Amino acid sequence: MILLLLVGLIYQTTATLVTINTTLGLVEGYNLNGVNRFLGIPYAQPPIGNLRFKPPVAKESWNNVLYANEYGNCCAQKSYGDEDCLSLNIFAPPLNHSSNLVPVMVFIHGGVFVKGCSSKLGLQGDYYANTTNTIMVTINYRLGVLGFLYTGDGDNYIQGNIGLMDQMMALHWIKSNIRYFGGDPARVTILGQSAGAMSVAAHVTSSYSYDNDYFQRAIVESDPFTMQFYTKSEAVEDAETFSNIVGCSLDDIACYQALPISTIIAAEWKTYEIPWEPSDALYALPYQPMIDETIITDQPLTLFNSGDFLRVPIIFGNVQNESTEFVYTILNSGYFNASDFTWYEYETFVGVFFAEIFDQVLDQYPAPSEGNSATVTEQLATDYIFMCPTRNAALGASQYVEEVYLYNFRHHPTTDPFDRYPAACEKPGIVCHSSELSFVFHSINFAPGFSWTSAEWKLSSSMMQAWANFAHGLAPWDRLNSTSLHSMDFNLPSPQVVSAYNSKRCDFWDSMGYDY
Repeated sequence: MILLLLVGLIYQTTATLVTINTTLGLVEGYNLNGVNRFLGIPYAQPPIGNLRFKPPVAKESWNNVLYANEYGNCCAQKSYGDEDCLSLNIFAPPLNHSSNLVPVMVFIHGGVFVKGCSSKLGLQGDYYANTTNTIMVTINYRLGVLGFLYTGDGDNYIQGNIGLMDQMMALHWIKSNIRYFGGDPARVTILGQSAGAMSVAAHVTSSYSYDNDYFQRAIVESDPFTMQFYTKSEAVEDAETFSNIVGCSLDDIACYQALPISTIIAAEWKTYEIPWEPSDALYALPYQPMIDETIITDQPLTLFNSGDFLRVPIIFGNVQNESTEFVYTILNSGYFNASDFTWYEYETFVGVFFAEIFDQVLDQYPAPSEGNSATVTEQLATDYIFMCPTRNAALGASQYVEEVYLYNFRHHPTTDPFDRYPAACEKPGIVCHSSELSFVFHSINFAPGFSWTSAEWKLSSSMMQAWANFAHGLAPWDRLNSTSLHSMDFNLPSPQVVSAYNSKRCDFWDSMGYDY
């Protein structure tokens, strides 16, 4: 069975079994190509039955050997997955009891909090373990309604932020057990992309992180900081929509626990079909972390600027065209035409979202006098939603933490191992959301039929080494400060530190603010 695994198919080598004794019992994984792999280790009890819609419960110990040679279930989502999904995967260098423990990186996947999985092709941590002497851990957490529905406070209500609690439970498991796999629980870096980055920002700014010492460093990749977390009242409004569809009252958790999973997933996606106000499009994540006033007390962007966060070294960053995929998807949804988005439609768009600063925005992002306005729309969305608030968060954090680093990924890949880009992202020079992931994980190694140029291999190696250096306590590149505005430009022919990237537009948004 082991040799049928993807990596086994690629490398065609023989796996040897590896057994580890943890605090909960024996775990058997395997070593393949010099990497110890332990897949599908449960870190919590299955969240089913009366544990559905409840905070995670720590995994009970086991008597027999736990076989960890296959990925666990993806969490329930549209078209696939299962509720019994709270597991993690460990990719580690061979255990050497005579050597020191090695740093640990814990990756939280993205997927707008409704999709994604730790076993996704390309997210394997083998290359880190093999080339940087670092352990990579990837985790699953509950998604959508099952992970982020909030109906109110009290025993009969669903309390929200359950998916974040899953992530915390995984971090707790790692802190308690990773030393048995050769990892140092005092040198843990959490990293995430997109919704995973929002999760990382939530953990760094959560008071729970102050108390538990689950991690000592963080990497935030492509966080849409202006897509703000809901307040309780806003979360309840979405819960009412879902509750009306399934026929449960807000204060009857038992009703939700009794629903077939197919009913829950179908109703979850039906809520996306409810007509939204156009101005709500920037906040169209019905199921996401919320300000519950306990785990999350305010918007992460606010907390980074006020100093109310766990003061650990942080990397923040973006890709060049974060919003292209989303803007073109909206413009091609039937209401507009992305190939002929007129100046009038563009100015209407600006008026809907930025009525209070309409003239200032048009001065900064004028519509072309003729031709398509889709490109300027994408640039505006990228700057406002991703790039400029990310720089703002990083500059805010740098007032309180010496080690803050900023990057931009600006290379258009010749091929995408994740193979999921829309046509707009295939245009030369466009660097879409998630483009950096395959370079961070060196995913080309796990994607038969895809190839990179030699320069791209070097770019990926540079990114991986920078991430690993950071996890090992070394400076990945020059630190950010308000004077130099240094950031790393990951691009070809080679990465280089630049100063004041995109400063004119980001200075504009810093002066206008990020709450429209």
